[in-house]
Amino acid sequence: FNSQDIRLINLKFNKIWKIKQNYFQNILLLMILDLSYNNIEIVEVESFKSILEIGILYLNNNRLKFFDQIMISAKQGLIYHHIYLDNNQLAQYR
Repeated sequence: FNSQDIRLINLKFNKIWKIKQNYFQNILLLMILDLSYNNIEIVEVESFKSILEIGILYLNNNRLKFFDQIMISAKQGLIYHHIYLDNNQLAQYR
């Protein structure tokens, strides 16, 4: 993606299994990112590092076994309002 202000990205039901660092570069503001109902097992560290604010992040109904908020962004100041993680295989959440 190559726009700084996107309201909605809907990628649910796409058999995505991994979120890489560069997937969402150059996006600054994002109201809704829906990655639900995929096969996501891996979210690379700093996958959302260029984003300043995410309103709602849907990661529910995937195959996540571990979730650490550092996976979203290692930088301070990222604002996210809601993260949905239900119906995963989470053994650990930090």
